[in-house]
Amino acid sequence: MGPPVTVPAAAPRVVLIDSEPLVCGALSRVMARRGLAVDCAGTIAAAQQLLLGGPPPALVISELALRCPDGLVERHAGLALLRSLRPRLRPAPPWVVLTGAPTVPIALLRAAGAAQVLMKPLAPSRLFAAISACGLRLAVPPRAPLPPVPADPPASG
Repeated sequence: MGPPVTVPAAAPRVVLIDSEPLVCGALSRVMARRGLAVDCAGTIAAAQQLLLGGPPPALVISELALRCPDGLVERHAGLALLRSLRPRLRPAPPWVVLTGAPTVPIALLRAAGAAQVLMKPLAPSRLFAAISACGLRLAVPPRAPLPPVPADPPASG
């Protein structure tokens, strides 16, 4: 899992909407290492609260299929959120849609307001390219500490 990543208070805010806690956690850590402040929503209700309860985020990233209040997964709930919430946000943030199975044509997602549509599994480089294409500046990732260099073995005599 790794240590938590601290981002500056002025970091661009991203709302990440995905019903899978492991996906939210992994993507949050990856984005935080690049200087983004990420708020995760695992349900439709949590997404509505995050998006409508304060200033609009700089970016929204949403899974296409989301878990509904009854616990069932709605294959197009992310599209419904995009259509219903993005027009209510001022300014309207760019919206990236993630999907593991393209059940909705990409042209329809774009027409609804999706700036980018990304297929899972998702390589971090593709995610960062989409974020950059939406106009957010990414911090240079911190370098992982290098392991200590072992001492030379004693010379044999």
